[in-house]
Amino acid sequence: MFCFGQNIFAIKLSLLIFNLGACFFLFLIINKIFGNFHAAVTILFFSVFITSASMLCFAAHATHYVSFFITGALWFYIIAAEKIENKYFMLSGLFFGSAILMKQHALFFIPVIFFIPSLLTQKFHPTYIFKNFFQHLLFASGILFPLITTGVFAWLKNDFLNFCKWTFVYSLDYASSIGPYWGWINLKTSFLHMFVEFNILWILALSGLSYLFLNRKFLLYQKLFLLAFLLLSFISVTPGYYFRRHYFILLLPVVSIFIALSIDFTDRLIKERISSSLVNNYKYLFFILVFGFILVQNGDYLFIDNTNQICRVIYQGNPFIESIPIADYIKNNTSKTDKIAILGSEPQILFYADRNSATSFIYAYHLVSGSKYDVQFQQQAIKEIEGEKPKYIILVNSSTSWLVQPKAPLAAIFDWINYYISQNYTLTGLGCITKQLDYLSIIEICCIYVNHIRANRNYSAHVTNEGILPSNNSRNASDEPMPCFRQVER
Repeated sequence: MFCFGQNIFAIKLSLLIFNLGACFFLFLIINKIFGNFHAAVTILFFSVFITSASMLCFAAHATHYVSFFITGALWFYIIAAEKIENKYFMLSGLFFGSAILMKQHALFFIPVIFFIPSLLTQKFHPTYIFKNFFQHLLFASGILFPLITTGVFAWLKNDFLNFCKWTFVYSLDYASSIGPYWGWINLKTSFLHMFVEFNILWILALSGLSYLFLNRKFLLYQKLFLLAFLLLSFISVTPGYYFRRHYFILLLPVVSIFIALSIDFTDRLIKERISSSLVNNYKYLFFILVFGFILVQNGDYLFIDNTNQICRVIYQGNPFIESIPIADYIKNNTSKTDKIAILGSEPQILFYADRNSATSFIYAYHLVSGSKYDVQFQQQAIKEIEGEKPKYIILVNSSTSWLVQPKAPLAAIFDWINYYISQNYTLTGLGCITKQLDYLSIIEICCIYVNHIRANRNYSAHVTNEGILPSNNSRNASDEPMPCFRQVER
């Protein structure tokens, strides 16, 4: 926001810049280890991966930014290990610290650095860190600097306890709420989506991993570095056993490296069996064929103009399309100082409307997650909303906006919602969210309520089997299709 502003274009621009930055650092790393061809192929397939629909790569997830900072941190550490210059150790630490600040999963990448000195010299260096102890103090200081700076900023805002609770205490509880059995289910479900989209690339990556083991041209410490990078990349995806699809973005750099190795392996295999001038350029031909196959296979997604259609297919019943007209309505009917409350997990409405939340809980998931903090969080959210008395409350009556867990206590929060809204607010607008599940269509409602005391008009609406209608209207077959959001007024 500080650099690019608060708008949709700014988010897309920042995502593009950081993705290009990750490509740049990844190219430098692979070029250093394996050479130009492997580096070029790696970043080209990495570029394909980071357009993935199955991994939600079109959205600016924190994992995109982690990839940028991790690849940057590894590159600066390689330079630091070569030149033994303090500034590069500090830079590497700052990049690692920034990655951890974006998402705690980045912590798992730090051990990769222990393989870098041996990678550069092809010798084992058990005392490398101790011999360069001061430089690694700078490295550690770089890691801590972004975290300490953020903590100091939170302290100056009188919010340090909340910072510690959400960063350390609650995150540990959140990461331990799902067991290995459900983790395995989540992993299979997520990976199936990714495999269907890029099946040939995953097969090539597996082939490249085999090639790394079987081919003697790779030196021992090259193998150890890549295996460590692969293992730690996978571990970074696993915390909590959630295996959400955008977590796998952290796995893409190393997977792209193995794809490049696979293409090199195929080229060598063909050359050993066929002697022809055409074969000399086989790896380039094979690369073009694979790249073209991916573009054709995913053409419906990559080359479609209707972004709303893509959004509906991928996110199904989540009210992302509806969020923009709802936010426009909120923005047009409130001032900059007005706050709104969203009872659901749709913080994008706050962004689009450029309005602050009446509660610190911009997601509802944490209120009904089944953790020991549910009741405490519910009471805090209730207290904050009642204290702020927001001009508008948006109630998202969608299962995917709450994701209520089996052990979650529900009576307190939902009884309060029903009572508080009925006593203090009037319905002013409705959003219609349609979910298509096989042969069944489910309509869920996003309701907008205005505070009695602060409103200038009265509103009402009712819901029929045919859809959502203003209470003073009737609907027949000749009517135009109902918009995703409609203001209803009496």
